[in-house]
Amino acid sequence: MHLFVRRSKKDGKGNSSPFVYCGPLTYVSSTGEKPMTVRWKLAHPVPARIQAALTPAGE
Repeated sequence: MHLFVRRSKKDGKGNSSPFVYCGPLTYVSSTGEKPMTVRWKLAHPVPARIQAALTPAGE
């Protein structure tokens, strides 16, 4: 499993925002059903510059 994320669906011009690859994941656990919660662990920490670029404004 691999994690791709984006800050928002659309950019300021109404176009789809690109996804950023954050790395491979390892399954940790899952609970519940409808909805189901799945916990994953990233193989490597996300670099600070990528974290900053993906953090929603105001957080």
